[in-house]
Amino acid sequence: MYVHQHPNGLCIVGLAPSHPIVFRKLSVNEFKFLQTTQFSGKHKRGAFHSQFETILAQATCGDGSVHKFRANVRGFVVELNQRLVTEPSLLATRVPQQEQKK
Repeated sequence: MYVHQHPNGLCIVGLAPSHPIVFRKLSVNEFKFLQTTQFSGKHKRGAFHSQFETILAQATCGDGSVHKFRANVRGFVVELNQRLVTEPSLLATRVPQQEQKK
């Protein structure tokens, strides 16, 4: 897992290139979020509070392995990528980094 933190404190959690799903390009049959977010308003009231070991989601792969994804940061979960539920194969794809302009 990786965590990118913006200077404003917002953290983005994702799969590192060394994770078995990405590294071995495993086929993901099912992906489901174990936590849900239901928040509203300017200050995101009702957002889910996570701890370091909070399990947010799990993926079941074609080889029968089950991978659980932890939050890895303490804070409030304000958004989940719902597209992963309908297209679980996105987990195995690695987005190439953009070329830096000279």
